[in-house]
Amino acid sequence: MTNPQWGIAIQKLCELSADELGFKGIALQPILSKVAVYGAGGRRVVQQDAYEHDRVVAKLVVQLPSEYTGGDMLVSGAGMNGLRCYDFGNVDDTAAFKPHYAVYAADAFCAVKEVTSGYRLVVEYSLYLPSELVVINGELGDHTLVDMFVKKYFIRLYDKIKLIPALAELVRTFSWGTVGASIVCGIDGLLYDILMKLALLLADELKDCQVAQAALTKYGLKKLKGVAVITPSVFAASPDLGLLWKNAMACEDPQVFRDVENLAKTVDIKLLGPVVTNGRGRQANVMILKTGKWQCPQNDPEDWGKKTKKMISTTVTGKAKMAPSSSLTD
Repeated sequence: MTNPQWGIAIQKLCELSADELGFKGIALQPILSKVAVYGAGGRRVVQQDAYEHDRVVAKLVVQLPSEYTGGDMLVSGAGMNGLRCYDFGNVDDTAAFKPHYAVYAADAFCAVKEVTSGYRLVVEYSLYLPSELVVINGELGDHTLVDMFVKKYFIRLYDKIKLIPALAELVRTFSWGTVGASIVCGIDGLLYDILMKLALLLADELKDCQVAQAALTKYGLKKLKGVAVITPSVFAASPDLGLLWKNAMACEDPQVFRDVENLAKTVDIKLLGPVVTNGRGRQANVMILKTGKWQCPQNDPEDWGKKTKKMISTTVTGKAKMAPSSSLTD
């Protein structure tokens, strides 16, 4: 790896990887992150790589000439058509004679099958976007660039939550009617957990833009309805319910709140967790007493208190007997 030609070859792979990932013409910067040796019995369970930096968009895996059996790498993630399998030259018997490489998005899930014999030697690089490319804004006034960014680049960024303020600013600059469809299309291609969090956090960020806030809340509600039908337990335990309630209460369309209320009525009380949270993810510490009365924390807004009371009464009343307050509070 101290061979001068090695650095030249890695840079060439970065160029090829950039084209494959949709970053054509962008010089991705490789930073060595791992050297790994897999012996007989070695494997990697399915997992995402640990977060490193906002600018990391992909992982480059280079397998040095290795003689082994087994050890295929499996990758899956948002924007990919199914599961991909990389054999690194095992199928055509070239693994022992030349390097092989694979590249995948930084937030993808990766696993390595068990090596059954021999040794497999790999080096892994994190591919960084140049620092001057990570700021997004609408100063150019070209809304088609928003569509290109969301479809080509947004899905490959690791920590998408940090882009919510920038996405909200793009909506304010161009209007929801102009860029909303592109943003929803980009969000819709993500895994469910991150999809819901992004949609509802962005809706909360756009409280000053009622059209966008309502559209994103309805989108999140639609997704949660699907989960409620297929896997009720996942729906009941969803960490996004608090944000959904918060956005529903802020929405100018009263039907949205009624739809969330009706959805809550379908939840089996046995599946609910022990703590009611407010829209900011903070424990609201609402206590349901044996008498059926309730208490709301003094530092919560009056509007939250009123609608939380309605939420609890419609969700709990008639579904099950009131449990002792000690079992429902922290």
